Amino acid sequence: MPESVARDKTASFEDRKAAIYCLTWKTRTQKKDSSEALLQLTSEYPPSNLRKKQRHEVVLRLAIDESESTELRKEALVGIAQMGLTRGTRALLTILQNENAPSTLREEVAHVLGMTDERRPFAIRALMETWKTAPPTVRVYIAYCFACIGHKRFIPLLRESQNDFTRAPDLWWTLAQECRWAITCCRKVRLVNGEWLGDSPDSPAFLSPRWERETQYLRAKGRSVWPR
Repeated sequence: MPESVARDKTASFEDRKAAIYCLTWKTRTQKKDSSEALLQLTSEYPPSNLRKKQRHEVVLRLAIDESESTELRKEALVGIAQMGLTRGTRALLTILQNENAPSTLREEVAHVLGMTDERRPFAIRALMETWKTAPPTVRVYIAYCFACIGHKRFIPLLRESQNDFTRAPDLWWTLAQECRWAITCCRKVRLVNGEWLGDSPDSPAFLSPRWERETQYLRAKGRSVWPR
């Protein structure tokens, strides 16, 4: 069963990764929505008989187990995000708040909290506190979480990094773009047709060459030119 393989530390990384996918992704009930590579990866494992909460517990234990490799823990976090449950948030926040934890794990934890739409007060306080000391690569994902929650209280924090052009790992855009996009989400800024201003942080609306050129002088003087 996939849960046994996922727990087996003697199994190969690829086998354990496939087992995690079997426990978390909807490959058994929605095969038409799954990628061909993912179906091939999980084809040799039978469906788990565990309930969703039990499968979540198995994967969560892998994610917070410091004896496991960073790569496997990240795969477990990706799986948790796909399950959409907010169980185990306090355990995940210990990773996010640990400045000595690998950045890739801290980034993925923030991504998980955004994907699962975690809005409980204790989680919001932890996110806001972590933002103060987090490096830019981690702030990118915290900003994503702020955007998902969409509260105006996050705007002052997001403004701190709206001109930080550190490129986000595994993404096409920068921290500045993520913060500007998150600010519009927190402000509930919409276009006339009801769509969000920019489908994603890589929208030209958030970082066009013309905007950079026209505001270069003001930004050099320390003037705030975004958001309008």
